[in-house]
Amino acid sequence: MEDDEFDILVEFLEAEFHQDVEDPDIALKEFINDADRDYLDLLSRKIETFLISELSEYEKEKFITTHTYIYYPAIGLKPIEWMKMVLCRIKKSLKASYTKWNCQYHIIFLPQYHKEIIYGNLRKDMKEILKILCQCKKVEIVKVSVFSDHIHLCLNIPPDISVSEFVRYLKRESVLMMYNKYPNIVENLKGDFWSNGYYVTTFGNTNEEAMRKYIIDYWKR
Repeated sequence: MEDDEFDILVEFLEAEFHQDVEDPDIALKEFINDADRDYLDLLSRKIETFLISELSEYEKEKFITTHTYIYYPAIGLKPIEWMKMVLCRIKKSLKASYTKWNCQYHIIFLPQYHKEIIYGNLRKDMKEILKILCQCKKVEIVKVSVFSDHIHLCLNIPPDISVSEFVRYLKRESVLMMYNKYPNIVENLKGDFWSNGYYVTTFGNTNEEAMRKYIIDYWKR
């Protein structure tokens, strides 16, 4: 093997799987999320070239273990199996980057205990909190409307994110962020700021009457 034949592969392995990395799977996920698509494409071709090279299995495994700081028995894979898994994950990411999507939803959820409590500074801050949380998950915000008795979001949610999981995330994290500034409000509701459940519909099936009915029916309970 020429010294520089797999220099890009060496650089990748040593930079991402060094001795300070606690979880190689998390390290790989973060690398794929942050890496440039062109670099991932180049790296995938280098890994493929390495795996089909005329090197013996022993030489390949020695190369991988020399340039990574991973205890392979702990992850239940041999070094070559692990490298194939890395290649598979990179290719999956590259394939997903070609996907075009437009998954737009109307989402409504309400405060607990039939209370109209989102007003004043809380109303203003709530809007910013929801924007921040959406941005953290790379969810496109079409519109955020905060009312005293409900939240109405118009969002473009990536297809790999479950709507139900995302709503739970918004409720959970927004309460934690609110607590830092408005502890009395959250404590008075015993931590149950948001009601269970939510209303969701796609943009194409928007029905203003149905959305109003959901809110009215909830307050009648």
